[in-house]
Amino acid sequence: MGRASDDIAEAEGRRWRDAPAFAARLAAVERWRAKNETSPLLDVLGRPAGDEWTVGQDYALGQILAHLQAGDLLLTEVNLAAANTADPSPELLRAALRPHGHVHDTVAGGLFARFPMMPAVPVRQLWAPVPDTRSLASPSTIPVLLGTVTPAAVLGALRAQTAVARWPAGHRCLSVLLTHPVGAVLHVSYPVVTPR
Repeated sequence: MGRASDDIAEAEGRRWRDAPAFAARLAAVERWRAKNETSPLLDVLGRPAGDEWTVGQDYALGQILAHLQAGDLLLTEVNLAAANTADPSPELLRAALRPHGHVHDTVAGGLFARFPMMPAVPVRQLWAPVPDTRSLASPSTIPVLLGTVTPAAVLGALRAQTAVARWPAGHRCLSVLLTHPVGAVLHVSYPVVTPR
């Protein structure tokens, strides 16, 4: 989900930058990002280390925003008992998530959360109408990305797993992005980016 996702996003971002119709959409994403630079939402959706934004990271951020706008990507938050530290760790997440589910490691070194049932928490309405959350199912396991990660890594996890949990440094909630309907595959989308 890391370097390969970044490389794919960079290639797509360059392709979009070079096409006049898509270049305008990338510029809209860049304006949205600049306007929301201090927003905790940007931490959840992805922020490159050192805020070194590239055309590929803007492309990936635009894809995530477009799916949120269309309503085929939902964002929910699980309140954690402990505040996050500047360096979020799997051990702290395991302890904080215990009332809701559990966290396990994979042989390949990935970190996944498993919820018996998605906690009954509201889904954030960013642009699109929110479905009835009582029917919101959870995938069996959800990859967890801790700390600072790129939008391309978040998008890569969403495309590979159809869900991703994010715990950025300093956040008191585990943010879970789920495709809607759950398990749906995200395809290329075209961001309009008209923030509320």
